[in-house]
Amino acid sequence: MADMQTQAAQTAEGCGDMRGTLPACAPLANPYVPFQGQNPDRYTAGRALMKGTLFPGLDLPYRGTSGVEPRSADSMQSMQDLQAANFAITELGLYLDTHADDEEAVQLFNQYVEQYEMLRQQAEDSGMALTQMEAAAGGCYTWLDDPWPWDAETEE
Repeated sequence: MADMQTQAAQTAEGCGDMRGTLPACAPLANPYVPFQGQNPDRYTAGRALMKGTLFPGLDLPYRGTSGVEPRSADSMQSMQDLQAANFAITELGLYLDTHADDEEAVQLFNQYVEQYEMLRQQAEDSGMALTQMEAAAGGCYTWLDDPWPWDAETEE
């Protein structure tokens, strides 16, 4: 406790009110939000799902997978493709909230929507349960039977 008070006093001495920039020792959070310009580079949907963003400039790791390339078992590929398309739609939707006049992004958004709808229909046609309600529709609850999305990442 005494160490914290000493540190606070030392910091306060170097951090005067209305004196310009604060010293590096100032006990303040320093958030960094990268600025996104028009037509930024984009990852593919699958890579974006693993990276946690569609945009390399906002590359913050998702699920602790920094530097990991996407991989999956063949049985999970269609589910991962569906998740990747859904992720890209969500990410592009957020981008379009602030860049509504980016025509290339609007076209890409619509392409991912078409891809998602096609993949969703294929999954439904193959009997894959996409929701818990669908997993119980056959009279027994099968939601837990298939590998979970993060299980596919660790399978070889």
